[in-house]
Amino acid sequence: MDLELILFDADRTLFDYDRAENDALRDTFSRELEKGKITTCQLRIERFRRLFDGQMSDTDLAEFSRLYLINLSKGSCLLDGTEEVCRHLANRYRLAIVTNGIREVQLARVKGSPVEPFIEQVIISEDAGYSKPHPGIFDYAFRILGHSNKETVLMVGDSLSSDIAGGIGFGIKTCWYNPAKSPVLPGLEPDYEITDLRELLTLL
Repeated sequence: MDLELILFDADRTLFDYDRAENDALRDTFSRELEKGKITTCQLRIERFRRLFDGQMSDTDLAEFSRLYLINLSKGSCLLDGTEEVCRHLANRYRLAIVTNGIREVQLARVKGSPVEPFIEQVIISEDAGYSKPHPGIFDYAFRILGHSNKETVLMVGDSLSSDIAGGIGFGIKTCWYNPAKSPVLPGLEPDYEITDLRELLTLL
């Protein structure tokens, strides 16, 4: 491929979002444990009870949400191979992230991660005014990055409906990161498919 720019999705492509989410929930509930508002036994099931039973007031929910986002922003754990892949690719290509995540959370997670030196820009839907798969977020990314040639860009992501559909709709090459080996959906066929990020080093 004659590439110059690689656009990565963030969550579940570079970053281990599931782990970050679990850690953030644990740490947020632990604040209540420290304040004596919940016992250790209750802590094991409280998050599920509240999610399904609606036991929190609006005030409690607002504070819980605030603390949760603070804790989530600390979740910079990468998926296997991410640092290695970004380190190698950054020697040959420009790398950027295009994400639909919350601005302050995503910026903090990237800044606190080992891949931060390799990522030129973090393109966030809040700033763009559009979310993937809307072409507007890709237009915004191209403007911010000062790039115009669609033929030299590859979008890498785990979501067919967001990353791959967005890339196809915008007219750039796509690579589906599919560790679960899920079936491709009609009309959303990516140009390339990988099950491990390290496959990019061979592919490119």
